Amino acid sequence: MKTATKVMVSTTLALMLTWLSILALTNMFAPAAALKFTANDVTISSDDGQIKSVTISPKGTFSWSGLDEDVQFDGDDQIVYEIYVKLNDGDWGLLYSAVQDKYENIEDKGTTGYDKFVFKNIELKKPNVIAYWQMETDEDGTEKVSKISVKIVATLRTSDVIDGVTKWRDLVSASNTVTFTLTCINEPATADIEGSLNVAAEPTLDT
Repeated sequence: MKTATKVMVSTTLALMLTWLSILALTNMFAPAAALKFTANDVTISSDDGQIKSVTISPKGTFSWSGLDEDVQFDGDDQIVYEIYVKLNDGDWGLLYSAVQDKYENIEDKGTTGYDKFVFKNIELKKPNVIAYWQMETDEDGTEKVSKISVKIVATLRTSDVIDGVTKWRDLVSASNTVTFTLTCINEPATADIEGSLNVAAEPTLDT
């Protein structure tokens, strides 16, 4: 148990996945994609080695061209975004997903278009996927470095009605991964004494 007064220093990581561009070609060929994004490393320091919050905020553009059929997003088309996370050399887990089915960024009768997306403050923890305790350190004066990988998958799909049942069909998909490190530092305990010492002396009396 530490004797020093503990002051929690909480750091929220704003992981900006900057300048993300996906170029998807027609489904007549193997999908080609150019996906670029970056992430900054981060260090969290506290007196007890615990993490209060880590969030990521992906943003970018998903674009496609040369489709064999129009996509008009009038209820029959949509884009599915999936964000996966992996800690160190563990398994991938789905952290977040979202569906975009209404927007105006369509060109060339729907065979070419793009979608600009922003997902704000997605917390980097989810049951059975990733937890803060896995990145924390309990021992005084130590640090723990974790490698975190984030993968974004974007899929453009359309729907068909077969025998009265609506079924979704993928037109094109692209993905890529970025990795960053999170360093958690458990600051050593310290103690100090402040004050003053008054010294007084009296001479002996002559006898």
